[in-house]
Amino acid sequence: MVHIQNATLAGGVAIGSTANMLVHPFGAMIIGALAAIISTIGYKVATPYLAKNLNIHDTCGVNNLHGMPGILAGLVSIVVASMAREDNYGLSLYQLYPARSPAENTTEFQNIHSVLSGVAPGYGWSERNQVCAQVEALFTTLASAMAGGIVTGEGMP
Repeated sequence: MVHIQNATLAGGVAIGSTANMLVHPFGAMIIGALAAIISTIGYKVATPYLAKNLNIHDTCGVNNLHGMPGILAGLVSIVVASMAREDNYGLSLYQLYPARSPAENTTEFQNIHSVLSGVAPGYGWSERNQVCAQVEALFTTLASAMAGGIVTGEGMP
């Protein structure tokens, strides 16, 4: 029963990073199912392996419930960012990805700002720039999580 409960929560973790993006229901179901599978395999395989071979004890299941589904969420956010265009998001694209908004001194920004006043000036990033930023954020998050785990787990039996 615990695996079912954690698998359900893992689906929410995995879709959380793209909850405000255009992910169709079928896509959300696939993401949730993958997260559930990853989480359950983590509890059945990764946790015993880490405890036995590396002496790492994940007593609360953080790795399986948040870590591995979180990595999936980061990968999904990269895919979604690569497909985000003004064609399918309209001007709200620039609210979702502010760096993709044109620079303040451009005519394009003035046209957008006259229609949607909540848009802030950005850097005029392309899809590629946004994807690179998503990849960088994923690796930065992984590095800080590992550093925090090493610091707080130091001296554990």
